[in-house]
Amino acid sequence: MLVAKKYDALYGSRKTNSASGGTCLVPERCFPELETCCRLKTGDGNAAYEALCPNCGIWSSLPDGGNLSVSHIFECALYGYGKRIKEK
Repeated sequence: MLVAKKYDALYGSRKTNSASGGTCLVPERCFPELETCCRLKTGDGNAAYEALCPNCGIWSSLPDGGNLSVSHIFECALYGYGKRIKEK
């Protein structure tokens, strides 16, 4: 409970995930947090992400640009966070 009080003091109130009954503690500056929001899967040389949280959605774009880079788009339905990360 002490951790939750410190979190509330630093980042404001937490939102409850009604789908799972839990509380998400990921602040926007840390989103997406590996092993909380998503997991990085590496297989055949390509990086792919798998959503772990029922509120997180992950999309990958087709390779574009001169260097054919792939972008991963992460969205959190609970907080409304969104972030785009390009592979290098």
